[in-house]
Amino acid sequence: MGWRIVVLGKSGSIYCKQNQLVYDYESESVKIPIEDISVIILESKEIQLTSYLLSECANHNVAIFTCDSTHTPNAIFTPYFQHSRMTQMATEQIAWSQPFKNRLWQRLIKSKIQNQIDVLGENGNDLKFLLDQVESGDKRKTEAVAARMYWPRVFEKFKRGDGENIINGALNYAYAIMRGAIARQTAACGFIPCIGVFHSSTLNAFNLVDDLLEPFRPLADQWVRSVFENDHQIKEVSPYLKRKLVMVLTQECKIEGEKVTPLFAIERMLESVRIATLEKDPSRLIVPQIVKR
Repeated sequence: MGWRIVVLGKSGSIYCKQNQLVYDYESESVKIPIEDISVIILESKEIQLTSYLLSECANHNVAIFTCDSTHTPNAIFTPYFQHSRMTQMATEQIAWSQPFKNRLWQRLIKSKIQNQIDVLGENGNDLKFLLDQVESGDKRKTEAVAARMYWPRVFEKFKRGDGENIINGALNYAYAIMRGAIARQTAACGFIPCIGVFHSSTLNAFNLVDDLLEPFRPLADQWVRSVFENDHQIKEVSPYLKRKLVMVLTQECKIEGEKVTPLFAIERMLESVRIATLEKDPSRLIVPQIVKR
């Protein structure tokens, strides 16, 4: 499993040679073993790449992001049809019953709320009552209630969705990175990303990815908060800030009591979704946990 996150911010070319990614820019040339890479982020719009590199990245389950004019990830190239039992998994996924999906969503949302509570620490004790209110399918919309109580406590004088607030830009960037990592593993496990548990938009090619992202969002929130707490000079979503945000995939979290990186937790969670699907047992879903600070 790859572990390196490669951010390419200068114009140049990338190609594959002798099982290594080669990045030529200006008068420099950098080589990285492809098997060590998990994610490549193309921040510059002036990077040329070869189809052979794309093929090798697919073979090694490497996700490649492209970015828009604000350098925010806007598309992802993910390997597909890599799982040896892809047809079986696709068939099982399409056959998910509504009660099965409702129970999975319940577990995902309870995990998300618990992680939000852990991010807040003692300041989140009064959110604990919400955990018992999350019904199958979250019919009460407890997730939204938790969000209204959560956001003002994570960041002072903060409104989620305020486009003028730099923290929202940072959160969106961190979520996009996490989302891409989940998309990479979703495809690698043989699932169809557009068929979701709760999300069901016909315009969204990553409904399942967005479902599975929910319990990881508080991990990104915690990371973004730590970045701003440790550097009060940040005033814009700059290349410097983005380099910090990309490291969201290297922070520490827990899964089944073991301290791991989000990349490893994503792999474990997707494997548990596969087992839950085959056994038709939502309780087999394994979710990430916050490492309290």
